[in-house]
Amino acid sequence: MSLLYVAATGAKGHRLNIKMQIDNVPMIAPREPAGWLSNGSEVPRRWSERLWVTAPLLALWGVAVAFGWYAIGSYGAKAGGSSGPPESWPAQSQVHRTDRFTLLLFLHPMCPCSKASLAQFSKLVAEFHGEVNPHVLFILPVGADDTWQTSGLYKQALEIQDVTVDVDVDRQEAKLFGATTSGGCLLFAPNGKLLFEGGLTIGRGYEGTSEGLHAIGAALKGQDDKRTTAPVFGCPLFEPETPSPTAAAFSD
Repeated sequence: MSLLYVAATGAKGHRLNIKMQIDNVPMIAPREPAGWLSNGSEVPRRWSERLWVTAPLLALWGVAVAFGWYAIGSYGAKAGGSSGPPESWPAQSQVHRTDRFTLLLFLHPMCPCSKASLAQFSKLVAEFHGEVNPHVLFILPVGADDTWQTSGLYKQALEIQDVTVDVDVDRQEAKLFGATTSGGCLLFAPNGKLLFEGGLTIGRGYEGTSEGLHAIGAALKGQDDKRTTAPVFGCPLFEPETPSPTAAAFSD
């Protein structure tokens, strides 16, 4: 039982003290409004509680995104290999030569990275029209179906003016020239001397000014007759278990 005193004013202005008895009423301590922090800030308490849960998740998500971008960047910047091209034009090659510079581009028809390489190659052919004898060689492994010669990359090559598109059956030409990565480009002088070996892009699938474009341009303008190289960015032309033999193996 609790007692409650209430001060009131009577009809004639006399102050009255009224004693009231309250039974079975528990005394409840005052509390702040539900949903708000005890320090009076205007931030809902439930948001604060959720923050403790979501903050670690957001941090993990940020780490995952950063790692994903790092992996993509690392993959795009990873150059392919080469088994070493011959110093001069191999006599066994079936590629038709002329008295001009010969420019070769080896491609895997299913390689998405090589679209940029082919676009760069097209720019070179247009800039040095009439000065080069350009060939695009698409590998065709034994047993490959028709889709290898109907891919979007293959059709893109056919649309380039004055470019000869060759099908490299069983990758015989790739073996002769030591090409192992899609996007690999070779420039030979009219006398058959190798002037350039490498790629035409700055990364997988990236167009723009590159070491390869600059080196080939300098050679075709007569500014540099020394052999130059540049990294190749693209898919492998040979499966890991059956790597390309070196060009030296075909020199006999």
